[in-house]
Amino acid sequence: MIRFTMAGGTIYDVPLAYFRRWHDQPHYVYLSDRWVEYRALGRKTRDSRHATFTKCRRVMGGRAVRIYLGKYAYVVPWDTVLMACERNYEHFGGLTEQSRKVTLAYERAGAKKGK
Repeated sequence: MIRFTMAGGTIYDVPLAYFRRWHDQPHYVYLSDRWVEYRALGRKTRDSRHATFTKCRRVMGGRAVRIYLGKYAYVVPWDTVLMACERNYEHFGGLTEQSRKVTLAYERAGAKKGK
């Protein structure tokens, strides 16, 4: 799980598998002792074996966090967390058809588990 604590104190515990579905690709990858933008590498897939949470850092003046999963890093703004986790948020489910499918599937699975 990754725990997101919002400025107002609301906490969202997000399973790692759900978190990884928020993005088609990581934002950064660690290569040759430095972090490199993933897009610049021209890769289309990622190696899912490195899905272990290692650390996080606040970025963008505290409006986002960078989540490190092994050799990959993802930048997660506050509104992405709300889109994926907060049913009462006006943009819950995200802004794309794919993000809505991912969010609804997660919500249905949670409802079945009595969440």
